[in-house]
Amino acid sequence: MHRAVIFILLLFVYQGLTAQLNQTNKEKAALTDRVLVGGGLGLQFGTITFVEVSPKVGYRITEHFAAGIGGTYKYFRDQRYDRDYSTSMLGGRLFLQHDIYDSFYGYGELEYLSYEGYDMSRNISHITSENILFGAGYKQWFSRKAYAYLMLLYNINETIETPYSNPVFRTGFMIRL
Repeated sequence: MHRAVIFILLLFVYQGLTAQLNQTNKEKAALTDRVLVGGGLGLQFGTITFVEVSPKVGYRITEHFAAGIGGTYKYFRDQRYDRDYSTSMLGGRLFLQHDIYDSFYGYGELEYLSYEGYDMSRNISHITSENILFGAGYKQWFSRKAYAYLMLLYNINETIETPYSNPVFRTGFMIRL
């Protein structure tokens, strides 16, 4: 009789621990399912050479709303003029994304870039470019957790120091963990 009571108590403790572990695993899975990782790659070769690597990480706050951060490295070389010009741009971004309908979403971004470039006097100097981009994107899903994206953005803060002109096209991929 004594052994039966101990066995039943151990069975309840085991089931309680198993249920708690399963709940913890579900919470971890729910947390990682909200994390997005990915980014964009860009390549162009020729008279103008452009290479871009832009990783980003996001978190789905709700089913249709995500926020995140990213970094960027851009190499640019222009051989069109007398002086061959090349520079490396480093920067970061904060972004917000809201799913609107099916695979379409709205997107907003604050981007900061730092590089060596020509100033108004045609001298090479340190330049910072702060860009505010808004636009829309489209997701093409490959699986339940991975998609490629295409975005059309407009820089509402475009200046002479902005290294690209409006509109801005971006493509890349994202994966839900």
